[in-house]
Amino acid sequence: MTDIQTLIDQSPLETAETVEASKWGTPRPIQSVLLPVDDLDLSLVPYEARAWLEDEAERLQVKPDFIAVSLMVVLSSVIGRQVAIRPKAKDDWTVVPNLWGMIIGRPSSFKSPSVAGVLKPLNRLQALSIQENEHALNEFQALEKRKDLERKVLTDKLKRTMKANPDTVDIEAETLAIEEKCKLPSKPACKRYIANDITVQKLGELLRDNPNGVLVFRDELSAFLHKLDKEGHDQDRSFFLEAWNGTNSYSDDTISRGTVYIESCCVSVFGGIQPDVLSKWLADAIHHTGKDDGFMQRFQLMVYPDPLREIQGVDRYPNKQAQKTYFELVKRLSTLSPEGIGCIQEEEELPYLRFAPEAQVIFDDWYLDLRQRLSSREGDSTLEAHFMKYSSLVPSLALICHLANGHTGKVSKEALLQALAWSEYLASHAKRIYALGQNHHLTVAHALLKRLKAKELPNPFTLREIKRKHWQGMNEPKTLEEGVDTLEEHGYLRKEESRPLIGRPSVQYYINPSLLGEEYHG
Repeated sequence: MTDIQTLIDQSPLETAETVEASKWGTPRPIQSVLLPVDDLDLSLVPYEARAWLEDEAERLQVKPDFIAVSLMVVLSSVIGRQVAIRPKAKDDWTVVPNLWGMIIGRPSSFKSPSVAGVLKPLNRLQALSIQENEHALNEFQALEKRKDLERKVLTDKLKRTMKANPDTVDIEAETLAIEEKCKLPSKPACKRYIANDITVQKLGELLRDNPNGVLVFRDELSAFLHKLDKEGHDQDRSFFLEAWNGTNSYSDDTISRGTVYIESCCVSVFGGIQPDVLSKWLADAIHHTGKDDGFMQRFQLMVYPDPLREIQGVDRYPNKQAQKTYFELVKRLSTLSPEGIGCIQEEEELPYLRFAPEAQVIFDDWYLDLRQRLSSREGDSTLEAHFMKYSSLVPSLALICHLANGHTGKVSKEALLQALAWSEYLASHAKRIYALGQNHHLTVAHALLKRLKAKELPNPFTLREIKRKHWQGMNEPKTLEEGVDTLEEHGYLRKEESRPLIGRPSVQYYINPSLLGEEYHG
């Protein structure tokens, strides 16, 4: 007969904790599946920048997508309002090739290094412009002193004449003549290409001096988007919405600053963001939480590529010739001559180009098909609104490719086909990206799971206790509830409802003991 001690040694006593854990079972992983996306075909890139882009991507060991999208936004910003395109053969519908873009990836995806090289020509042009402006301001200040001295001499002379012969002097006419002779030219304005953390008011002042447009770059777009969401920044959001198409004027009327009128309001926006962070703003747009004003759809150049399959050790000198060619491309596009590229110029209208006849036929067919397909669909209205903006994206990209490839006159069939290939590539990424917003509850579930493992909530807890924490991405009640429900469905939480005799029922959530590693009551 086996003694009692042997049985005890062979079968350890179950504690209260192990009995409780056995009731729960093992939680199931929460899967977040990304939709497939197209890889970038380098033929989409203007050929004067292709060799440089290929060299840059290989040395950095990154997919070329981030660099290519950054490149196209930079080219759009330097072209700006210098030349527009009228996509229809006769209509006056005018498109300024002003593009917004964002690159999406995890913190380890090398977003910032990918963008840094693309921005170098802009930063160099701006540094040169600041130097030139400083020199011009010095000359202006010297001229201002000379004119002040000249005004004083002439005024003193007029006073002496008036004293000697008061009846022969027309004081008003002589004073006007002196002011005209001593009139100063306009104060030299600094040509700006790029701005970073800037207020809308200051950006408006820059645009008055830079009617061609300015690129607003934020390494982390989340800070930019957060700022627009803050209370009291509704006008900022409205400003950027107006500045997207590049054809509008803008008037800002305040008591403290008076009226600020911007005749040509054109702003490009670009930066990087993490997918989990972006999903919140996409969810806002999709679920119509008051932020579904088309702001997110204006980021037409959005990419979220798969990571590079294999990282290799690469250490070599940059291709200086390819780099020089790319720099010269940016410089050339920043100083276009409407006459030199064969623009049509009408009074009080932006200089513009139209499509060549063979390109016009292709565009008309594509545009009609786009309108018909989107009007007949009954799907995600947010994604459809994004694709509807391709009606201006494709002509913009065609014009950029046409000019970047060194062509003049009517926009060619080759440039349009390049733009259409861009639209197909970008559409695959848009589907993946907007799915982040549709599955934002999974992002919330993953984020909350990390908080539970870190024991940042009591056990049990309520939804109100989460809301009090003001954790990022968990402020929207509907999405928070969906995230908690997801954790419950996968076995991480258990919901229990109490119904007291007096008062409202309350819901508490108990945490699976396997997450905590030990008994935990908070």
